[in-house]
Amino acid sequence: MRFVTRSMRGAAAAGVLAIALQTLGGMAAGPLASADTVLSATTAVNVRTGPGTSYSVLGVLYQGTQVTVRGAAQNGWTPVTYQGKEAWVSSQYLAGTATPTPPVAQAPSAPTATTLESLNVRSGPGLGYAVLTVLAKGSTVTLTGRTSNGFSEIGTDRWVSTSWITTAPVASRPLVTTPTTQVRATAALMIRTTSGTDFTNLGDVPVGTVLEATGVVTGGVAQILYQGQLRWVNAAYVTPVEAAGPAPATGNLPATTGTRYALVALDIRNTSADTYTAITEVPRGTALKITGVVENGRAQIVYAGAVRWVTAMYLSVTAPAATGDYSTGLTGLQPRAQAIVADVRVRFTLIRTIYGVRPDTIPDHPSGRAVDLMLPNYASNAAYGQQIADYYKANAATFGVEYIIFRQRIWSVARSSEGWRFMADRGSDTANHMDHVHITVKA
Repeated sequence: MRFVTRSMRGAAAAGVLAIALQTLGGMAAGPLASADTVLSATTAVNVRTGPGTSYSVLGVLYQGTQVTVRGAAQNGWTPVTYQGKEAWVSSQYLAGTATPTPPVAQAPSAPTATTLESLNVRSGPGLGYAVLTVLAKGSTVTLTGRTSNGFSEIGTDRWVSTSWITTAPVASRPLVTTPTTQVRATAALMIRTTSGTDFTNLGDVPVGTVLEATGVVTGGVAQILYQGQLRWVNAAYVTPVEAAGPAPATGNLPATTGTRYALVALDIRNTSADTYTAITEVPRGTALKITGVVENGRAQIVYAGAVRWVTAMYLSVTAPAATGDYSTGLTGLQPRAQAIVADVRVRFTLIRTIYGVRPDTIPDHPSGRAVDLMLPNYASNAAYGQQIADYYKANAATFGVEYIIFRQRIWSVARSSEGWRFMADRGSDTANHMDHVHITVKA
């Protein structure tokens, strides 16, 4: 029932957003095309029911996807055939020649497949699409033969991640189902349904929780048996129960003066300097013992029996809420920034923390023209962040985007022909935009 509600809310928000943005201006004309021409998408771009951003979205063409042109372009929009329907795509995001060979239809590799884990069924081929339902591990699905962006279609507008289905007999892929060891959570730890980025968050277990582990580790996550089901946790935050704990604090360490809580995932640094080594990363909500010393904007802490440092601005005297929306600074955002927030809420539902207006030496955030879309478990969700960045890059004209920063790279409308440009190292993952997508809109 929750998924139906989310889908209805998304449709309503999308309708309001289309009306609000229909006057923001069109896109420039792209390549000249005639009927029977086959063109390719140069980046992720929306497919619409008519020649303009006020028309509803039928789907998304991903980079390299080919479409057949139905006729001459109109006002910068090219008429195409999309999934057997008459549709339109912004001409500036299409390229090709006048006499290409039409793409060969992809034949299905097998009529059925089996899910390897509990698996989200989405309304489109990507993590940004709404979750329609969740299939249990071992479910049998019927394949249509269509694949896109790492997803396979299992019915009309129903898609699952290809990585988590198999056409081979499940019996030939033995899985460990019996715990072989016990591990202890060294921080508040999220329980995941799968080891991939397309997982469902089942909630956190507190630091110190003892878990039954199978010994299987893949992609930085460890398999456990939790409430009778195979689940997954971040392997960086578990340690064998029999392993020796951290060395106790000694008289050589500074006295601690209190406890502060991490407002975001924080690097534990070996020094307060801009150049440092990240000892580890602690998740949001971790309790840290401070000494009261602050240097270069970093607070000194005693962590695992040693003097360490964290970014002071992300510490709080009270623990952040365990669940819900962690966003701040959304009041006072400019209309274009508000439109992006509204769109993110319904299109990229994993984003639960958005930072808007705040003090800064650069005027983007203080003026309400910038938002930071914080990625959950960002070290394993880089692909999801890139999908978000690419989407708003493809729709920059619609949302009035000026520039986007992600993973130490910047793309701007003014220098769009140069693509993504690398930026200088600013020291931390947050400063280098590894853990969030930054979007600044035009004034």
